[in-house]
Amino acid sequence: METELKDAMRKFDRNTTIFQNKVDETIQLKKELERLKTSLQDEISELNGCRKTIEDTIRETTKASHPELVGLM
Repeated sequence: METELKDAMRKFDRNTTIFQNKVDETIQLKKELERLKTSLQDEISELNGCRKTIEDTIRETTKASHPELVGLM
């Protein structure tokens, strides 16, 4: 009976260690996903800024060249 108890305790310890390793791994993966999410949000903000700049540039260029286009037509 003592041997069975020791075996059960070893299995329990091993399973506890494996479970804790998986919990730690999950926590690390969550942190990495949060970091990636933040990075993607930063990229989106930068792209939105570029889009706004491009739209403004096109608008200004069109306004500036409008009299010339009318003359050409």
